[in-house]
Amino acid sequence: MIPRDALHAALAAHPRARLFGEALSLEPSTGGLGAAFPGRVSLLPAADATLVGVGLGVALTGGAAIVLTCGPESLPGVVGGLHAEAALVGGDFGGALVVVVPLAPGQAPEALGGLPAARVAVAASADDASALLHEALGAPGVTVLYAPRLACAAPAAGPAAAPGRGVLRREGAHAVVLSAGDGVAEALAAAEALAAEGLSVAVADLRHLAPVDSALLAELVGQTGRAVLHGVPEGLAAAVVEAAFLRLESPPLTVPLGGALAPAVRASVHF
Repeated sequence: MIPRDALHAALAAHPRARLFGEALSLEPSTGGLGAAFPGRVSLLPAADATLVGVGLGVALTGGAAIVLTCGPESLPGVVGGLHAEAALVGGDFGGALVVVVPLAPGQAPEALGGLPAARVAVAASADDASALLHEALGAPGVTVLYAPRLACAAPAAGPAAAPGRGVLRREGAHAVVLSAGDGVAEALAAAEALAAEGLSVAVADLRHLAPVDSALLAELVGQTGRAVLHGVPEGLAAAVVEAAFLRLESPPLTVPLGGALAPAVRASVHF
């Protein structure tokens, strides 16, 4: 879940922003926000799809809305509701809607093929969650922000990234692991272990799944010729191929969260 400090800072920095959720009073991350921002924090006993509809109404009138959902199980209803407003979501409106989706340990972010107009971001630390939330509130349109509970409880993963960009968390020459959220910590641990075997593995935190940072993909895959996607939707492999097709020396591999990442990197290097 988004840390309380990040939510407080976002509401303070964006005076027109409102926060909606079904269980705000039960979440430690939202404690005291109602008193700090009277009239702007709303506990609504409604399904996530309904809350998103309320938030969309705020955004369509030029305001900004943060909707805290219960988890990825609510996404089909959320996407279905937003898809019904596809013409509005894809067109001009001055406000921002940020749909926050918490992820339990082991849960990976999902692709949102039914909602092509939405931006999709994934936080890999508490500081990054705050940065992505500020970024989303300042950009008109819909952003789905995945907030892994483990990652959002951790301090900063490294230097801050520019808006809309991914960031290199570890340099390497033999292969690059492209990850996001909880997968970044797993990738860094695997790269450290592989270094003892003489393999130099770069780790990139993509941060944005839609639109993906194609320039970063092209740069890193171009440098190493090999890419392993970890804890991100399999469909991103197509983006890797498109960004650096002529530089790939082996097919991109995809490994789920908690999967055998180190063997996959070895297989990619020795392809």
